[in-house]
Amino acid sequence: MGFMIPRLVKCQKCGWKYADCELGPIPESSKSKWTCTDCISFWNVPKWGGIETTPEGDKIIHNTCALDSFLATLISQHRLDPRLFEKIGTASLFEKYLRSMLMDGNIDQVKDELIKKIFSNKIDKKGRYDMWASKCEILYRLFEYSSKLLFNLKCRTCSDRNKLTRCHFETQKKGDSMKQVVYDSILGQSDCQSCQGSRQILNVTSTAWFIPVDISLQKESPSRCDEIPKEIKYKFELGCITLFGGGHYVALIPRDNKWILYDGIKTVKMRSINPRTIQDRTISVAFYYAS
Repeated sequence: MGFMIPRLVKCQKCGWKYADCELGPIPESSKSKWTCTDCISFWNVPKWGGIETTPEGDKIIHNTCALDSFLATLISQHRLDPRLFEKIGTASLFEKYLRSMLMDGNIDQVKDELIKKIFSNKIDKKGRYDMWASKCEILYRLFEYSSKLLFNLKCRTCSDRNKLTRCHFETQKKGDSMKQVVYDSILGQSDCQSCQGSRQILNVTSTAWFIPVDISLQKESPSRCDEIPKEIKYKFELGCITLFGGGHYVALIPRDNKWILYDGIKTVKMRSINPRTIQDRTISVAFYYAS
């Protein structure tokens, strides 16, 4: 029996060629834009604030770090797995802007347009947009279009069946393993409304292309990042962990058994780092993307 000769995919940054059998299936339309993991520092990622300024030189849009961290991990996930673009929906205006951002590559311009269109409630009396938000709540109402899981449940006591749709995933318990904490937040089982008995999950239907898991209630240090599961049920893989401290969000992106730090404030940083060396920050949100 013969064997298939692997085709080579060329990194758009360094020009190095990789066998596609090692990368997994990549759509032909995306191969010309593919970037290898060694070139992650060259990625075009968002800068803090907006690009427009007032006559006095102040930014019209500021405090964007929560949104920036999400966009940075979305861009990194798409660069390493171009199939992600095909999974992003088109039902919401938010998703349409994300698709435009990934396709055109004009990150900061599209980010400005997205904020002005969707976050009109964030504009102050001076005509500036203040995107400050604790625990990324500005994003949660947008995520509900993209992270829905439908659970079919059955009570173990009275056999009552029910359906439950969830798009917000927040950890509650303290003291369990990080893996169990994340799993419990996604499953989110509650007692039967008829008899208060426990319910089992019969099956799960997913329309999500990513799942955000809010870990901020745990108040955990970045030293525990390695304990957060890299994959979860229903075929999702870890794309990023955001950290919060000093009124500012940054992101840790796992790649090739190491962590890449993204910090969009002032001079954008993208560099390898050991999470155990990060001080004065706590784990905020873990973003999982459909694999």
